[in-house]
Amino acid sequence: MSDWDEHQKQFISKLAGTEQLFAELFEKDAGGFIIHGDERRALLNLRRRNNAILNKLKSKEFTVAVVGLEKAGKSTLGNALIKSLVLPEYSERCTYTTTEIRAGAVDEAVVSFYTVAEFNERLKSMFDEIEYKGEVDIATMQPDTFKKYWAAVEKNPEKARLFERYNGTIAEDIKDILNGKAELLSLLDQPDKKFGPDEWSTYEFKIYITGIAGKNADDSLIRRAHVPHAVKNVVIRSTQLGDMKNIVLYDVPGFDSPTELHKKQTLAMLIEADAIILVTNAGSNPNLTSTQLDMLQKGSDKYGVKLSEKAFVFGNRLDTVSNMQTAQNNLNALKKDAVDKFHIASAKHVLGGSALAYLQSLGLVEEFDAKQKLEEWHMSDGVAQLHHQMQDYYDHDRYDVLKTRAENTLKDAEKFLRVLVEQYTPEVLARLENGGEYLLETKDKLRDFIEQSNELIKERLQKVHDEAPFSTALADNIDKIYPLIEDAYDDLIRRIENSLVIDPDNVYPTTTVNGDVRQQLQVEFIKNIVTEVARLTEGRQAQLRSELVEKFLENMEMPPDSRFRAELEQSVNKLFDDLLIDGGAQCYFNPLVERFTTTLIEALIMSPFAEEERFKKIRINLPEFISLAVYYSAAEVDEQKLEPANNIDELLNFFSKLLTHEGIAPPPAPTPNARNDNAVRNVKLLKGFFRNIDEQYITKWSRQLTDAGIKFDDAIQSIFRQRLEDKIKNVDDSRMSTAQQFQVFDDIISELCRNKTPKAERLQPAQQSNGKDNRLEALHERGKKLKTMRSKEDMIATLDADILILRDVTVKAVIKAIGLERAFISVISKNVNLIRTALDKENEGRKRFNIWIRNNIHKLKESEFDELDRINQNSETRRQVINAIQHVLDSM
Repeated sequence: MSDWDEHQKQFISKLAGTEQLFAELFEKDAGGFIIHGDERRALLNLRRRNNAILNKLKSKEFTVAVVGLEKAGKSTLGNALIKSLVLPEYSERCTYTTTEIRAGAVDEAVVSFYTVAEFNERLKSMFDEIEYKGEVDIATMQPDTFKKYWAAVEKNPEKARLFERYNGTIAEDIKDILNGKAELLSLLDQPDKKFGPDEWSTYEFKIYITGIAGKNADDSLIRRAHVPHAVKNVVIRSTQLGDMKNIVLYDVPGFDSPTELHKKQTLAMLIEADAIILVTNAGSNPNLTSTQLDMLQKGSDKYGVKLSEKAFVFGNRLDTVSNMQTAQNNLNALKKDAVDKFHIASAKHVLGGSALAYLQSLGLVEEFDAKQKLEEWHMSDGVAQLHHQMQDYYDHDRYDVLKTRAENTLKDAEKFLRVLVEQYTPEVLARLENGGEYLLETKDKLRDFIEQSNELIKERLQKVHDEAPFSTALADNIDKIYPLIEDAYDDLIRRIENSLVIDPDNVYPTTTVNGDVRQQLQVEFIKNIVTEVARLTEGRQAQLRSELVEKFLENMEMPPDSRFRAELEQSVNKLFDDLLIDGGAQCYFNPLVERFTTTLIEALIMSPFAEEERFKKIRINLPEFISLAVYYSAAEVDEQKLEPANNIDELLNFFSKLLTHEGIAPPPAPTPNARNDNAVRNVKLLKGFFRNIDEQYITKWSRQLTDAGIKFDDAIQSIFRQRLEDKIKNVDDSRMSTAQQFQVFDDIISELCRNKTPKAERLQPAQQSNGKDNRLEALHERGKKLKTMRSKEDMIATLDADILILRDVTVKAVIKAIGLERAFISVISKNVNLIRTALDKENEGRKRFNIWIRNNIHKLKESEFDELDRINQNSETRRQVINAIQHVLDSM
């Protein structure tokens, strides 16, 4: 009696009992209280593995995969094993689709097709392999789209490996599919097609397996390779299998198929099949190839059975060699490779011969060359021996393979269930029912937020500092902030003209219209720049706040798809606002902007050009205009080194624009000799004033004063004495050391040079009655001479000139003076530090965070608290599931 007959009842009973235990376990935990998610899927897979083996044993089903390289004669051997010409045979590549052959009550072939959704999933996986990122849909994808993409891949050096690997394989399949998409679409979603035995040899049937639709007049094949891609499977049922009625034969695509999906089909079949028949072309290539070995040396199938334990090797086509000795040598070489060298099969499972010769002996094919050759060489066709060995394997080894599979499955299930039981100890179950772990863990996340928020804001503010987005945007939009008359204010002038009822025949009242326009422009321009600054800074502040809130909620582990997202974002914003009430600030820079723009706009826009009003406005606010002039003359602003220009004419160049619409050419730089003369005079004056000072200090101070353009004359000496008195009025100078005295003197000299007081004083309005030294007065007088306001055109030209100067000064001076980035960084840093401080210490702020967490924990962890509710409602069920798992383990 065979092992199968001896042990089948006992083992079937064991597997059936295990299936019953699985069923009870899933019934107990129908709600997924213990076994859920990936764990449930894993256990279901183990159950399927158990049932698959149980069904094989009950049905005595024997699955055999016929594999090998293309054109090795796989289909021919398959036909020989079942003694029927069912599988198509061609000299060229012919198997595109895995074909399943099994015994049946009637002879019938059934072709099943993919649905559109299934096909698109497979097509998408093909495009994923070639790293295509666009949308993939057979209905919309065009051949040219793929052609352009693949051409780009070919030209890209970085994708050379991708092109080499898939060109001619997946790429070729995709081309076939897209070129034949019209016919493919007509097949998808179609019902099964059935073919009787008289149709098995027709192209109408074989096209679904081979993609061959017929022959041309020159006997060449007509290929429609896209058709088999629509086929999900082909099942042939035959009444002619006889003593092979339990066999399920799979003819799979070749190992060397250029179709990547077919390679995956073949590998999957190697893992699933009860036996593997590797067909080689022993006639032309007796040694095993790397492609064959790669497939068969994968190790074990998914049940833990080595592939070599279920593999047969059949050296086919020995009839194609020239003589008997070569045939014997080739067969010996194949056996040496398969058994001794690579260990992919046992010696008794390596055979050779000719499947074609066997078919000839059955009278199924007309040619007799193969059969006659082997008879002359006294060699067998090998098919009967292969059949005998497979029968022996079925009666003996097959049972061992299935038993190993089943036992490994049971071991995997036992290991899996034991881990589950160990996870859910009585202590764990009790804690889960109380839910304490969910209520405490969120507070531990606050410190992570402190660190991450610091890094986030530091990075964002550094970007503001480096990119100067506000200053850049103001400069880029200056034309829109201060538009010219013809660009934006023609209607304004027209309305003023209409209100004045101007007679076209009379002289145009330029003074009146000019004054009215300027008053309205002054209001409009201040509003424009204040609005633009608010838009820029408030938008960036809102963006930073949003990122900070998002980072906070991310740390609190709020799910990305939470239905409470909007509510929680609003709640966190309010929490932050509450923390900023005492000491926080908003990015509200209107006063800062108005401070640096109002006086300038009033002088340039509201005050008419070359009128006393403009001159007075500048004189009254002279220090402010001098400050702007310094910024204007500085190419780059460094607040710590920013000083008035060395030459008064550099500042007057700025005032010339305001008062004359002209620039003053800078005077030639002083010659080295003139500079040396100034230095010599300062040395002499310093030595006369500081009689007991070391020579090195005299030299240093002389250089400082000379570089600043200051002469240490009576006026400067008077200022020096005054400042010295201020510094030491509360100090007994007789008790000061020499070094302390030097330090006080050095500080005063450095301060004089830094402030350049003499130059600033020279800019004040002259006190002489004739006013000849008053340069601003001179500029004003020149402006009056240059002014022309005889017509409306003159008026508009003058207005536009003032607007252009306003733009120029704003970009080169005002934006620098405002320093929006510095102000913004200061405000944001202060606010974030307040929030972080509130979190970092056990104070009122930290208390607010704890209250917030307590009030919102159910929304942050909605699913966890829903689970807690289920746990509390079904705690007894959970314990029953654990008991059921333990029962399964005890039974195993």
